[in-house]
Amino acid sequence: MRKTPLFLCLTPFFLLTLLIATAGYTFACHCEDEDGDGYGAPGSTPVLCQYPDVDCDDTNPAVNPGATEGPYGSGVCSDGIDNNCRNGIDNLDPGCQQCSVDADCNDANPCTDDDCDAGFCAYTNNTAPCDDGNVCTSGDVCLDGGCSGVAFDLDQDGDGHVAEVCGGKDCNDSDPAVHPGVFEAPPDGPACTDGIDNNCNGYTDLEDAGCVAGVCSPASAADAAVYGTPSEQGSRLSTILFALLLPVGAVILVRRVFRKR
Repeated sequence: MRKTPLFLCLTPFFLLTLLIATAGYTFACHCEDEDGDGYGAPGSTPVLCQYPDVDCDDTNPAVNPGATEGPYGSGVCSDGIDNNCRNGIDNLDPGCQQCSVDADCNDANPCTDDDCDAGFCAYTNNTAPCDDGNVCTSGDVCLDGGCSGVAFDLDQDGDGHVAEVCGGKDCNDSDPAVHPGVFEAPPDGPACTDGIDNNCNGYTDLEDAGCVAGVCSPASAADAAVYGTPSEQGSRLSTILFALLLPVGAVILVRRVFRKR
């Protein structure tokens, strides 16, 4: 219990209280603060205390009008105590509530409707259209809180090759005449002037070795499928290597001839 200085009791205010006391009232010239938290006990006159608000539990210094009730999820929000003596116990206090408006509940999931209901977030699954991020599915919709689509035919043009976007090697899955293994030749043929990379090897028309005059090409489309189409870069590299190795071979041959003699 904290005592009030004697000089305060000699003020006109104190003298007035004496008159009140003689009329049947009682008044203590000190702060009734049993737990020492600065807030007066319930039923007392707190004007002489450090804080004017009344303490709802003067046996617990952690419970008073200046205490903090919150944030959401903390221990004080589930202790069954009105810690700040103001707004109610636990979830009834705004400091312990999860939200105040719907925007506080945004979970960034397009497949749920987010609402703030009586201070707490509620998430309801919806069936809205969505995008599952997979280019190989269609008709994407929300289901059970997640987005999913139906996988479509991975070989749209029916040429036996899966589209590149779905993990295959068909660079144009809308044209059955374009896919790996196509014979892109001869140089004067239509496949060498159509502006298309017919065999999906990364080279178009004259960029492809099969369309370059004088470069050996597979005799047929079947051969191309087995052996591949020679590239212009590969052909040039072979020519350079042959030119470098020819003199070396000639020198070795001459030395062997002279040794025999």
